[in-house]
Amino acid sequence: LAKNLKSGSKGGNVGSMTMKSQFGIVEDQLSDALEKGAGIAAGGEIDRDKPGLYFPPTILTDTTPDMKIRTDETFGPLLPIIPYDSISEAIEIANSTEYGLSGAIYTKDMNEGRQIASRIKTGSININDSLITFAIPSLPFGGVKHSGVGTYHSKSGIRAFTNIKSVTEFNWNLKRELFWYPLPEGCEKVTASAITAYFSGNIFTKLKALIDAIIQVWNLRKKGAERDNEFESISRSVDSEGACTSSSTAEHARAGADDEPCDDGRSG
Repeated sequence: LAKNLKSGSKGGNVGSMTMKSQFGIVEDQLSDALEKGAGIAAGGEIDRDKPGLYFPPTILTDTTPDMKIRTDETFGPLLPIIPYDSISEAIEIANSTEYGLSGAIYTKDMNEGRQIASRIKTGSININDSLITFAIPSLPFGGVKHSGVGTYHSKSGIRAFTNIKSVTEFNWNLKRELFWYPLPEGCEKVTASAITAYFSGNIFTKLKALIDAIIQVWNLRKKGAERDNEFESISRSVDSEGACTSSSTAEHARAGADDEPCDDGRSG
Protein backbone atom coordinates (compact mmCIF):
# COMPACT_ATOMS: atom_id res chain seq x y z
CA LEU A 1 0.00 0.00 0.00
CA ALA A 2 2.70 2.49 0.98
CA LYS A 3 4.72 1.71 -2.17
CA ASN A 4 1.74 2.63 -4.34
CA LEU A 5 1.14 5.95 -2.58
CA LYS A 6 2.57 9.01 -4.28
CA SER A 7 3.04 12.52 -2.94
CA GLY A 8 2.52 15.56 -5.12
CA SER A 9 -0.06 18.04 -6.37
CA LYS A 10 -0.56 16.26 -9.70
CA GLY A 11 -1.59 12.63 -9.58
CA GLY A 12 -0.53 12.35 -5.97
CA ASN A 13 -2.36 10.71 -3.05
CA VAL A 14 -0.48 12.50 -0.26
CA GLY A 15 -0.35 16.30 -0.18
CA SER A 16 2.34 18.67 0.94
CA MET A 17 3.25 19.18 4.58
CA THR A 18 2.24 22.59 5.89
CA MET A 19 5.41 23.81 7.65
CA LYS A 20 9.06 23.63 6.72
CA SER A 21 9.96 23.19 10.40
CA GLN A 22 7.74 20.10 10.67
CA PHE A 23 9.22 18.72 7.44
CA GLY A 24 12.63 19.05 9.12
CA ILE A 25 11.42 17.15 12.20
CA VAL A 26 10.18 14.20 10.12
CA GLU A 27 13.37 14.19 8.06
CA ASP A 28 15.45 14.22 11.26
CA GLN A 29 13.52 11.24 12.62
CA LEU A 30 14.14 9.33 9.40
CA SER A 31 17.87 10.09 9.49
CA ASP A 32 18.09 9.16 13.18
CA ALA A 33 16.42 5.79 12.57
CA LEU A 34 18.63 4.94 9.61
CA GLU A 35 21.78 5.87 11.52
CA LYS A 36 20.75 3.51 14.33
CA GLY A 37 20.14 0.56 12.05
CA ALA A 38 16.53 0.80 10.88
CA GLY A 39 15.54 -0.47 7.46
CA ILE A 40 13.20 1.00 4.85
CA ALA A 41 10.29 -1.09 3.63
CA ALA A 42 8.81 1.65 1.44
CA GLY A 43 9.57 5.26 0.51
CA GLY A 44 12.40 7.09 2.16
CA GLU A 45 13.73 8.90 -0.91
CA ILE A 46 13.04 12.63 -0.75
CA ASP A 47 12.86 14.38 -4.11
CA ARG A 48 14.82 17.57 -3.49
CA ASP A 49 14.01 18.92 -6.96
CA LYS A 50 10.23 18.82 -6.45
CA PRO A 51 8.86 22.22 -5.28
CA GLY A 52 6.85 22.18 -2.07
CA LEU A 53 7.08 20.22 1.18
CA TYR A 54 6.34 16.75 -0.20
CA PHE A 55 7.63 13.96 2.00
CA PRO A 56 7.31 10.45 0.50
CA PRO A 57 5.16 7.99 2.52
CA THR A 58 7.79 5.92 4.34
CA ILE A 59 7.65 2.67 6.32
CA LEU A 60 10.53 1.71 8.64
CA THR A 61 11.48 -1.73 9.96
CA ASP A 62 13.88 -2.97 12.65
CA THR A 63 13.34 0.10 14.82
CA THR A 64 14.42 0.22 18.45
CA PRO A 65 12.92 2.02 21.48
CA ASP A 66 15.74 4.59 21.56
CA MET A 67 14.95 5.96 18.08
CA LYS A 68 13.16 9.31 17.76
CA ILE A 69 10.49 7.70 15.57
CA ARG A 70 9.54 5.65 18.65
CA THR A 71 9.85 8.39 21.30
CA ASP A 72 8.82 11.67 19.65
CA GLU A 73 5.73 12.98 17.88
CA THR A 74 6.00 12.78 14.09
CA PHE A 75 2.97 14.41 12.42
CA GLY A 76 4.15 13.32 8.99
CA PRO A 77 3.99 10.34 6.57
CA LEU A 78 6.59 8.28 8.44
CA LEU A 79 5.70 5.11 10.38
CA PRO A 80 7.61 2.21 11.99
CA ILE A 81 6.48 -1.41 11.92
CA ILE A 82 6.95 -2.87 15.41
CA PRO A 83 6.54 -6.66 15.81
CA TYR A 84 4.98 -8.14 18.96
CA ASP A 85 4.30 -11.62 20.36
CA SER A 86 1.06 -10.93 22.26
CA ILE A 87 -1.74 -8.41 22.56
CA SER A 88 -0.50 -7.44 26.00
CA GLU A 89 2.95 -6.70 24.61
CA ALA A 90 1.46 -4.60 21.81
CA ILE A 91 -0.53 -2.57 24.35
CA GLU A 92 2.56 -2.14 26.52
CA ILE A 93 4.54 -0.82 23.53
CA ALA A 94 1.72 1.56 22.58
CA ASN A 95 1.52 2.92 26.13
CA SER A 96 5.29 3.22 26.59
CA THR A 97 5.44 6.61 24.87
CA GLU A 98 4.88 9.83 26.79
CA TYR A 99 2.33 10.91 24.18
CA GLY A 100 -1.28 9.83 23.77
CA LEU A 101 -3.27 11.76 21.18
CA SER A 102 -5.02 9.12 19.10
CA GLY A 103 -4.75 5.46 18.14
CA ALA A 104 -6.19 2.85 15.78
CA ILE A 105 -6.99 -0.84 16.16
CA TYR A 106 -7.71 -3.16 13.24
CA THR A 107 -9.44 -6.42 14.04
CA LYS A 108 -12.19 -8.79 12.90
CA ASP A 109 -13.23 -9.38 16.51
CA MET A 110 -15.03 -6.24 17.70
CA ASN A 111 -15.22 -7.43 21.30
CA GLU A 112 -11.47 -7.89 21.34
CA GLY A 113 -11.08 -4.48 19.71
CA ARG A 114 -13.16 -2.82 22.43
CA GLN A 115 -11.15 -4.57 25.12
CA ILE A 116 -7.87 -3.39 23.62
CA ALA A 117 -9.26 0.14 23.19
CA SER A 118 -10.09 0.31 26.90
CA ARG A 119 -6.45 -0.41 27.79
CA ILE A 120 -4.68 1.99 25.43
CA LYS A 121 -3.91 5.39 26.98
CA THR A 122 -4.96 7.89 24.33
CA GLY A 123 -7.45 10.73 24.07
CA SER A 124 -9.32 8.90 21.30
CA ILE A 125 -9.21 5.46 19.77
CA ASN A 126 -10.55 4.18 16.45
CA ILE A 127 -11.52 0.59 15.76
CA ASN A 128 -11.09 -0.37 12.09
CA ASP A 129 -10.55 3.27 11.17
CA SER A 130 -7.65 5.70 11.46
CA LEU A 131 -9.08 9.12 12.35
CA ILE A 132 -12.88 9.25 12.15
CA THR A 133 -13.21 10.60 15.69
CA PHE A 134 -11.72 13.92 14.57
CA ALA A 135 -14.50 14.35 11.99
CA ILE A 136 -17.37 13.85 14.48
CA PRO A 137 -18.14 17.22 16.17
CA SER A 138 -20.18 15.59 18.93
CA LEU A 139 -17.11 13.67 20.18
CA PRO A 140 -14.45 15.42 22.28
CA PHE A 141 -11.02 15.47 20.65
CA GLY A 142 -7.88 15.88 22.71
CA GLY A 143 -4.87 14.02 24.03
CA VAL A 144 -3.55 12.65 27.30
CA LYS A 145 -0.11 12.67 28.90
CA HIS A 146 2.07 15.10 26.88
CA SER A 147 -0.33 15.32 23.95
CA GLY A 148 -1.95 18.57 25.00
CA VAL A 149 -4.36 19.77 27.67
CA GLY A 150 -8.14 19.80 27.37
CA THR A 151 -10.35 19.01 24.39
CA TYR A 152 -12.32 20.67 21.63
CA HIS A 153 -15.53 19.59 19.88
CA SER A 154 -18.56 18.35 21.86
CA LYS A 155 -19.92 19.83 25.10
CA SER A 156 -16.55 19.56 26.82
CA GLY A 157 -14.98 21.68 24.09
CA ILE A 158 -17.59 24.40 24.60
CA ARG A 159 -17.06 24.30 28.36
CA ALA A 160 -13.39 25.10 27.75
CA PHE A 161 -14.54 28.67 27.01
CA THR A 162 -16.40 28.97 30.32
CA ASN A 163 -15.47 29.41 33.96
CA ILE A 164 -16.84 26.80 36.34
CA LYS A 165 -18.19 28.02 39.67
CA SER A 166 -19.26 25.87 42.61
CA VAL A 167 -22.14 27.14 44.78
CA THR A 168 -23.40 25.49 47.98
CA GLU A 169 -26.64 26.29 49.82
CA PHE A 170 -27.78 25.29 53.32
CA ASN A 171 -31.44 25.96 53.98
CA TRP A 172 -31.68 24.07 57.26
CA ASN A 173 -32.41 27.13 59.48
CA LEU A 174 -29.35 26.46 61.63
CA LYS A 175 -28.18 28.97 64.22
CA ARG A 176 -24.53 28.34 63.38
CA GLU A 177 -22.43 26.77 60.64
CA LEU A 178 -21.72 23.05 60.77
CA PHE A 179 -18.12 23.31 59.54
CA TRP A 180 -16.86 26.44 61.26
CA TYR A 181 -15.90 27.58 64.71
CA PRO A 182 -17.12 27.31 67.37
CA LEU A 183 -17.64 23.62 66.63
CA PRO A 184 -20.67 22.22 68.44
CA GLU A 185 -19.95 19.70 71.16
CA GLY A 186 -20.38 16.18 69.82
CA CYS A 187 -19.91 17.09 66.13
CA GLU A 188 -17.23 14.40 65.77
CA LYS A 189 -19.84 11.75 66.56
CA VAL A 190 -22.13 13.10 63.84
CA THR A 191 -19.25 13.06 61.36
CA ALA A 192 -18.31 9.48 62.22
CA SER A 193 -21.94 8.30 61.88
CA ALA A 194 -22.36 10.13 58.56
CA ILE A 195 -19.18 8.57 57.13
CA THR A 196 -20.29 5.11 58.24
CA ALA A 197 -23.77 5.62 56.77
CA TYR A 198 -22.33 6.71 53.43
CA PHE A 199 -19.47 4.24 52.96
CA SER A 200 -20.49 1.08 54.80
CA GLY A 201 -21.29 -1.90 52.61
CA ASN A 202 -23.65 -3.43 55.17
CA ILE A 203 -27.24 -2.18 54.84
CA PHE A 204 -27.97 -2.66 58.55
CA THR A 205 -24.82 -0.81 59.56
CA LYS A 206 -25.71 2.02 57.15
CA LEU A 207 -29.24 2.25 58.53
CA LYS A 208 -28.11 2.28 62.17
CA ALA A 209 -25.44 4.92 61.43
CA LEU A 210 -28.00 7.08 59.60
CA ILE A 211 -30.44 6.90 62.52
CA ASP A 212 -27.61 7.73 64.96
CA ALA A 213 -26.60 10.72 62.85
CA ILE A 214 -30.17 12.06 62.74
CA ILE A 215 -30.56 11.69 66.53
CA GLN A 216 -27.18 13.34 67.14
CA VAL A 217 -28.01 16.28 64.85
CA TRP A 218 -31.35 16.72 66.60
CA ASN A 219 -29.66 16.77 70.00
CA LEU A 220 -27.07 19.25 68.75
CA ARG A 221 -29.82 21.56 67.47
CA LYS A 222 -31.62 21.27 70.80
CA LYS A 223 -28.49 22.14 72.77
CA GLY A 224 -27.71 24.94 70.35
CA ALA A 225 -31.17 26.42 70.79
CA GLU A 226 -30.76 26.34 74.57
CA ARG A 227 -27.40 28.11 74.34
CA ASP A 228 -28.81 30.68 71.94
CA ASN A 229 -31.73 31.42 74.29
CA GLU A 230 -29.28 31.83 77.16
CA PHE A 231 -27.16 34.16 75.05
CA GLU A 232 -30.21 36.26 74.06
CA SER A 233 -31.23 36.51 77.74
CA ILE A 234 -27.76 37.78 78.66
CA SER A 235 -27.86 40.22 75.75
CA ARG A 236 -31.23 41.65 76.88
CA SER A 237 -29.89 42.07 80.41
CA VAL A 238 -26.83 43.91 79.14
CA ASP A 239 -28.98 46.15 76.95
CA SER A 240 -31.23 46.99 79.95
CA GLU A 241 -28.23 47.95 82.07
CA GLY A 242 -26.85 50.05 79.25
CA ALA A 243 -30.14 51.91 78.90
CA CYS A 244 -30.14 52.73 82.62
CA THR A 245 -26.61 54.06 82.46
CA SER A 246 -27.41 56.13 79.40
CA SER A 247 -30.54 57.66 81.01
CA SER A 248 -28.88 58.43 84.32
CA THR A 249 -25.92 60.05 82.57
CA ALA A 250 -28.23 62.38 80.65
CA GLU A 251 -30.08 63.42 83.82
CA HIS A 252 -26.78 63.96 85.59
CA ALA A 253 -25.77 66.36 82.85
CA ARG A 254 -28.97 68.39 83.42
CA ALA A 255 -29.29 68.31 87.22
CA GLY A 256 -25.65 68.34 88.23
CA ALA A 257 -24.24 66.22 91.01
CA ASP A 258 -27.57 65.74 92.80
CA ASP A 259 -28.64 62.95 90.41
CA GLU A 260 -30.58 60.02 91.83
CA PRO A 261 -29.02 56.52 91.60
CA CYS A 262 -30.35 53.93 89.13
CA ASP A 263 -32.91 51.38 90.18
CA ASP A 264 -30.26 48.68 90.10
CA GLY A 265 -28.36 50.37 92.89
CA ARG A 266 -25.66 51.88 90.70
CA SER A 267 -24.83 55.58 90.99
CA GLY A 268 -25.91 57.76 88.04
